[in-house]
Amino acid sequence: MKNREIASIFEKMADILELKDDNPFKINAYIKAARILNDLPTDIEEIAQSCELQKIPGIGKGTAEKIIEYLEEAKELAIKIGNRQYLAELLTFAIPFYHLRNGDLENARQTAEEGTEIASQIGSIPSEASGNYMLGYLAQLQGAYEDAFSLMGLSPGGDLLGCADPLSSLEGVLEKMLGHYCAFRRQVDR
Repeated sequence: MKNREIASIFEKMADILELKDDNPFKINAYIKAARILNDLPTDIEEIAQSCELQKIPGIGKGTAEKIIEYLEEAKELAIKIGNRQYLAELLTFAIPFYHLRNGDLENARQTAEEGTEIASQIGSIPSEASGNYMLGYLAQLQGAYEDAFSLMGLSPGGDLLGCADPLSSLEGVLEKMLGHYCAFRRQVDR
């Protein structure tokens, strides 16, 4: 989902709330979010993937949660309209990364598995590779190192995330994981 599409949703929500004579602060927050998203040069999905929505001036916790909610709803819409490639992209990294960021390893794993299966069915090698990469990181976080190396197509012999107990420093792991994923994705997309 692109910035202008989400901005349009915020504009429509502000209009609806205004018609309902709802809280003016909420209405103004939606209008402000729409303006910010329309002017934003970076793709909102990329910002959401890096969990930096609240670093955008004017985007607070509530607005960030709404943006994530809209991205989740985009997943449902992608299913309905049959855009399986877009769905595979969301499910193999963006949504699992969001769940992982919130400490929900099980939902991250289930979502990545679902996306990887869809990517495999439609023959999307980059999305399937992304899903396996995500599943490899999740396996390592849960201590399943053999599975991690297998999923990521690497040879055993080290700690992928660079720390003995990945869960003890989840924030550092997430930052490192995002950097590794971005470099990996650039190679796969070539």
